[in-house]
Amino acid sequence: MIGLFTGNGPCEVVENGRGKFITRAREFGWDRGSNMLYIDQALPKSQPAYTFLNGTFSSLNQNNTANTTAIAGMAIWHMLQGFLGAFPQYRPNDTAVGVHLFAESYGGKYGPAFATLWTHQNRLRSNGTLSQNGTIDIKLASLGIVNGCVDDLIQAPYYPAFAMNNSYNFEALNPTRASLAAASFSAPGGCAQLIATCRTAVASQDPENDGDVAAVNKACQTAYLSCTQNVMQPYADSGRSYYDITHFLPDSFPPSTYLEYLNTAEFQAAIGSPVNYTETNTQVVNAFTSTGDYERQALVPDLAALLRSGVRIGFIRVYDAGHAVPAYQPETAFEIFARIMSGTSVSTGEIINPSVSFHGYCNTKSN
Repeated sequence: MIGLFTGNGPCEVVENGRGKFITRAREFGWDRGSNMLYIDQALPKSQPAYTFLNGTFSSLNQNNTANTTAIAGMAIWHMLQGFLGAFPQYRPNDTAVGVHLFAESYGGKYGPAFATLWTHQNRLRSNGTLSQNGTIDIKLASLGIVNGCVDDLIQAPYYPAFAMNNSYNFEALNPTRASLAAASFSAPGGCAQLIATCRTAVASQDPENDGDVAAVNKACQTAYLSCTQNVMQPYADSGRSYYDITHFLPDSFPPSTYLEYLNTAEFQAAIGSPVNYTETNTQVVNAFTSTGDYERQALVPDLAALLRSGVRIGFIRVYDAGHAVPAYQPETAFEIFARIMSGTSVSTGEIINPSVSFHGYCNTKSN
């Protein structure tokens, strides 16, 4: 819902007087370039509290929701089977459905994980393990990851590094704390070593990432908490936003006007929702934290497998933008999306010549 209402959805919520809200069309909504289907957090999402409001909420039982990205991926696969089966007009042919999957933030994990799952399910259909009569092939047409959290083994060290050496030429941490945070990543028993222990346990005891092996969950949760508290938390304590280093907390951008709108009685009656909207469901967070989902998978190999299967890669840097790129640079984000949808070059908008390739910097951190 955050992306839908503050980034790339067809409309945005604006105030129309004190305590009154209306929607207006977003100039660069991605619906201009494609049919869109937005997926919110796993159930129970409480129509997925902002200000005090009498209302109804979901069960608040974390046992009723997914606790790993792998389980969430299977839920989404079943959802797409039902949706595309019920609405055949969105299927370009009867044999396979091309889906463009775009993900942001945690989507650095669920994007490649979902894509890998779809490929696996397609393979089961082709070898007869899954009935072809009752299922649909879902082909990944493209995978877009917007500022994704892919792997802490690669990305975590740059929390303290970027806090001290960034393009804005200021230090968000005192040097001593930054050094301690950086050292804790590779220290014996530190973040990196604990992630390795977690993934070894997953590979040997819970390879399907079902999240039902207590010892594995403990190892991965320990890794996640250590990385968060020792490597990332020092930056969080700086008072600056996780999502835009130029912003102090509380961060007012993108605006959260839509939260009040979604919790008005008029809106909930209009969509027939029996429950209130909560931006972040604590039960879902707790469920994923309990299994250490954030550290379980090294997803770069999944991305590499996509490339080997013929999916092209493009690395796009958008300047003057925080974490949620479409909110900061809506026209640029839309043009990138629209060109991917049309199969044209992101950089030029021209028809792609498969025989032509481009070369960029090997190291994006210093260029």
